[in-house]
Amino acid sequence: MIAARKGSPLVLGIKDNEFFIGSDISPIIKHTQQIIYLEDSQMAVINKKRI
Repeated sequence: MIAARKGSPLVLGIKDNEFFIGSDISPIIKHTQQIIYLEDSQMAVINKKRI
């Protein structure tokens, strides 16, 4: 999966081998405490084992 930020907020949550993507941390924070905020024009490539 590829996630890219262009204008709107985008955050990634990480927990063990699970990854969460959203525009706000409020629904993600229930599942993980490790959050990455993408900068504008930044992207993340996610596979089964890593980001």
